[in-house]
Order: sequence, then C-alpha cells, then structure tokens
Amino acid sequence: MGASPRLEPFIPGGVCHHHGIPSACRFLIGCLKPLCYRPLSRNERSGGNLTSMRMLWTLYGLFAQSEDAETGGDGAVKPKKNRFMFAVAVTGIFCIAGLRQAAAADWSGCYIGATAGVGLGNAETTDLPFVEGPFAGTGASWNSAGAPYETISSDGSGLTGGVTGGCDVEAALDTATLVFGVAADISAAGISANGQSALSSDTHVDMDVDWTATLRARAGIAVGDALFFASGGLAAADMTLRASDLSTTPSTGTMDVSQSGWQGGWVVGAGVEWRLNERWSASLEYQHMEFDGVTATGAAIDPVGAVPRFEGDLDLDIVRLGLLLRL
Repeated sequence: MGASPRLEPFIPGGVCHHHGIPSACRFLIGCLKPLCYRPLSRNERSGGNLTSMRMLWTLYGLFAQSEDAETGGDGAVKPKKNRFMFAVAVTGIFCIAGLRQAAAADWSGCYIGATAGVGLGNAETTDLPFVEGPFAGTGASWNSAGAPYETISSDGSGLTGGVTGGCDVEAALDTATLVFGVAADISAAGISANGQSALSSDTHVDMDVDWTATLRARAGIAVGDALFFASGGLAAADMTLRASDLSTTPSTGTMDVSQSGWQGGWVVGAGVEWRLNERWSASLEYQHMEFDGVTATGAAIDPVGAVPRFEGDLDLDIVRLGLLLRL
C-alpha cells in the first residue's frame, strides 16, 4: 500500500527548484503566495476563507506531489509538470475566491488606477471650397470644380494607456444598490487613421491622435462584487489633421497642409468594475468619443496663392482594461 502524498511547506523557490519546474512557474507561484497568505479578519477565519486556504494546499499536495511522476535524466523522480501547472491554476482560483469573500460591499469613496487598451479611429475629411487667395468665391476646392465636395474616409487603430481616477457615492435602496460618481482620465494614444481621395489618388489625408482625456459623470448598479455602469461627459484629444498632395500625377497641383492641437468633444461609454478585495478592483470599459470641425489649411506649393482647406470629424472607439486602487 503506497504512502500518502506528503504536504511540504509551499515555498516557491525551494519546491519549484526541487521539482525542476521552470523559473516562470516559480514567478507565478511567488505572485500567488502573498495573495493567499494575506492576514485574515476574525470573520474570514470563521468563514470560507480558511477552508479555501486548507483546500488549496491539500490540492497542491495531491496534484503536484502525487505518485504519478516521471523520471528525469539524472534518475530523480519528479512530478509531471502538467499536473503541477493544474495545481497552480487551482491555487489561483481558490486565492481569487478568498479575495472575493473579503470584498467590501460599500462602493463609496475615491480611487486611482491605470488603464490600457486599443482604440479604433474613423475620420471623415471634406475637401472644402477656397475662401482665400485668387480662387476664393469660385466654388472650387482642391479636387472639385464645385459642389458636391468630396469627403474622404480614413480608418486606423492603435494602443492607448494612461491613468484614471474618480469618486463614487453608494445609495442603497430596498430593491437595488445604486452608485453615482465622477471620473477623469488621461491616456497616451498611438492611433492613426489614413485615407485617400477617390477623385485624385495623389491626395491623402491623415488623422493622428497622441493623447485623449475625459471628464465624465457615471452611474451604475451594484450586483454583489460587480458594478455595471454607464458614463458620459466631456472629451479632449491632442490630434493632427494633415492633407497632402505631393505628386503632379494625376492632378497637377501640390500641397501639404496640417493642423495640430487639442480639440474638444464628447464621450459616452459603459463598463463593469469587479471588486477583488476592499481596496483593489479590475474594470473593463468601452468609450465612444466624437470630435468635430478640425480644419487643416495653408498655402499650397503649386499653384502659388491657392489656399486649400480640409475639415475633418473624428470618431474614436476605445476598449480598455483597468486596475484600480480604492483610497
């Protein structure tokens, strides 16, 4: 009759090194250890958290140190790594379960955090008629002799990342728990939307976004440790609109005009925030921003005296993850 699996102290460096587990596994377990070893309150010790801790160490012993093993090149008996990784996964699940039991029910208070995500940009840029120079009043634009004037579509994407903060107030009703608050964020962005004229293939427009910022009101409903919310308010973006025609084929003129700076707009969005414990939470959020009336104008290279004018509207759609610290 085989001996029962022996439960060793869960020391990431020693256990993993002893069993030949890669350094990445040691790092993962090292990250999980402080979460699972956090101090427990009196209520937690009398509840499910202590049970979770005992169960996860037992699972570690059963799965990571079972007799189902393989022999290494040096003849040493080592547990199968897939069973060890399963034990790590189960450990993480029980740690998170323990954290969730400690989550505070009250959403009132302020928070700060970091966000990262991806943004999609769509710009509609119109080739407007000349209002300055020798062609003013003729009704002509850079690529058109008259109305209707061409609108050039541009699309692109890029990453975003930044910081956020806000304050919430919880209102507990008989039938629901409502949360109201304000939130602000600023994010670096690398979003670039590019397009080409359908009338003259040598005319290109580019809309680049370097920064975004929002100031929003948000309201939501709390369900357990999750807060489902909608938000809306003011938005600003540091962007550049550029229109260029640097080839004499098929059109003969050449120009390169641009406009850079902060542009105001509006934002709406929705998301969910999940409390990991009384101080930390994670979020998933969608934001839609719109900016109108960005105008790029200036003197053309040729013909001399012409002042082309392009006006663009930009829509941004951003999906991002967040890690928030309650103060």
